[in-house]
Amino acid sequence: MEACCQGWHGFHFPRMRHVLRCLTLAGVVLLVGCGGGRQRFAEEGYLQQQLYDHSYDIPLDSLWTEAKAVAGVAHGEERSEEGVRVFFIPARMGAAEGDTAPQELPGILMRGWERDGRGYLHIFHVRYGAPVPRSDDLGARASDLELKLLARFHPEEARRFQEGARRAGQRAR
Repeated sequence: MEACCQGWHGFHFPRMRHVLRCLTLAGVVLLVGCGGGRQRFAEEGYLQQQLYDHSYDIPLDSLWTEAKAVAGVAHGEERSEEGVRVFFIPARMGAAEGDTAPQELPGILMRGWERDGRGYLHIFHVRYGAPVPRSDDLGARASDLELKLLARFHPEEARRFQEGARRAGQRAR
């Protein structure tokens, strides 16, 4: 019995040490990766919160034109519903310029309105095969595009939002 146990330890223990080293390394890699993910989620959440109901002291017509330029869109379905302007480009499958492989080309939904002399504008990403996002769906908001729009009219406020997002990301990490 004693010889059997010695053989067992001599044979398997070095392998076990190797397995433990690999698991430790994998754990460190996961922690670092998760920290980066937490940082991105915290930054995005901060921006969504700051841009949630941001209003502009700019007429909706000017805001609307600039938002289309920021989003890089010119043609799409445009309509007005009960005082709210809506611009929609559906997501589709197709090939991007210079590419032959079909891929998902995201769409854009913009909603803009005026209230009490202030302009409001929300931009949403639309995914292929997914329903059109609801106006209260924060996860679908294109905060990157909304931040670019804010930077066109109020660059100092956009920098303040970006700095706050960076700090929120550092705290989450």
